[in-house]
Amino acid sequence: MATAIKRLPHFVTLVNNVPYPGILVSSAVTTAAVMIILANAACFAWIISAERGPQQLVELVGMITRNKYLILLLINVFSFLLGCLIDTTSAMVMTFPALYPLAESMGISGMHLGIIMCTNLIIGMTIPPLGLTLFTACSIGGISISKTVKPLLPMLAMMFLVTLIITYFPDVALFLPEMLLQ
Repeated sequence: MATAIKRLPHFVTLVNNVPYPGILVSSAVTTAAVMIILANAACFAWIISAERGPQQLVELVGMITRNKYLILLLINVFSFLLGCLIDTTSAMVMTFPALYPLAESMGISGMHLGIIMCTNLIIGMTIPPLGLTLFTACSIGGISISKTVKPLLPMLAMMFLVTLIITYFPDVALFLPEMLLQ
């Protein structure tokens, strides 16, 4: 308590020197832009869910192939594309319950499926058209998205490589969770 009272003059000086209107306007504009993107993504997610999109996709994949590695590749591609279009939480809530029975029938654990999906969805969130994390970072940094994409490509390539390693070598992704559960 005494320290807080002692530091009060420093805090008051700091508060008086911060340009509040500029910070508040900048923060409001960035927040509004992100919320508009999230609202559109939520509407899109609702439409896909109402039309039973994930369930129909799982049925289609089950009819096309029973090869575990091809199904894992399709899950990767589907999760990545979904991450490009809607936010991560909506995508997980919509698709995980539909994909879980298919993955379980192929011998893929639920934890491994969740890790695969989260990794792909997060990569998808860095790429337009939704690109929520990319948009937010560019907005905060005050740089255009077009200037950010080219330097981002090597990092995206590494993220895809890591995703493939996580997907096809499950022990890499499941080592720590399995060790903690024992």
